[in-house]
Amino acid sequence: MWHRHAPGGVAGLLRRAGLRGRAPEPRGYAAAFGATLLWGVSTPLVKVLLAQAGVLAIGSARSAVATLVLSVLLWLRHGRSGFVLSRDELLRLAFVTSAGWVVCQIAWLVALARISAAVTIILSNTSPMFVALMAALWLHEPLGRRALAGLVVSFAGILLVIGGGSEPSGPLDLLGVGAALLSAATWAGYTVGCRSLLKRHDPLRIAALSSIIASCWIVPLGFFEPPESRIRSLEVLLGTLYLGVVPHVIANMLFYFALRRLPAVQVGAFQYTVPLWAVVLSAVWLGEAITPPLIAGMLLVLAGVRLAQQR
Repeated sequence: MWHRHAPGGVAGLLRRAGLRGRAPEPRGYAAAFGATLLWGVSTPLVKVLLAQAGVLAIGSARSAVATLVLSVLLWLRHGRSGFVLSRDELLRLAFVTSAGWVVCQIAWLVALARISAAVTIILSNTSPMFVALMAALWLHEPLGRRALAGLVVSFAGILLVIGGGSEPSGPLDLLGVGAALLSAATWAGYTVGCRSLLKRHDPLRIAALSSIIASCWIVPLGFFEPPESRIRSLEVLLGTLYLGVVPHVIANMLFYFALRRLPAVQVGAFQYTVPLWAVVLSAVWLGEAITPPLIAGMLLVLAGVRLAQQR
């Protein structure tokens, strides 16, 4: 969603980045700052677009644009061979994408249509917590004390966000809350399911092929959108193009630029500012209320996610 990052998560990417002994560059900080800001814009932007078009219309158009962009990048990098996987690998990717990526994208849009952008981004940002659980249950990876503590802290943050994150019209919509958490859980399932593939293939290849598979499901759904809920304005069209191009291309390029110029730990710290950006922008742009329980819950979720990613 991107707001989701490449399969396998930022944590694994950072561990591979290293960059020991290199003096930090101001341009690296600017690039990391810009990448997280562009990712943070996505959630409130989708909220704005959903006021003018339906979930299926936005989802199908966004998926089509992202697939086109990722496919072009994959072709430029690997040529025709970049689109080739073995039969078993393709079947595995098709399964985890259909059950994970597709459900995640639809659930995230449903959540944004029913609850505030701030609450959606906080709840959907719990995916690393679900990754830790699934990796322990399915891959038998050890779950250390810090990770267990992180799960407890994140869960407390979720309860605080749900309990104190009421909408102007009343209590939070439980279907929207469930959709946001489903988005986090299914993205985690996709991430865990792709780990074996990412050990053998370029993340760009897996991301592009996953996007192609997902579009085979999501794009046709756009035709079921009622005529009055389809994309009919230039504003929505441009917003959809932004969602398909900027988070996948420009933000990622800035992020990798930062990784080449800053210590990995410093770049990793920036990823936790994405929900902060989304919450602040939602307040300024959409007029959403920032309540003390929301802030406290967000900080607990972020702290828990940080702990859950540690071994």
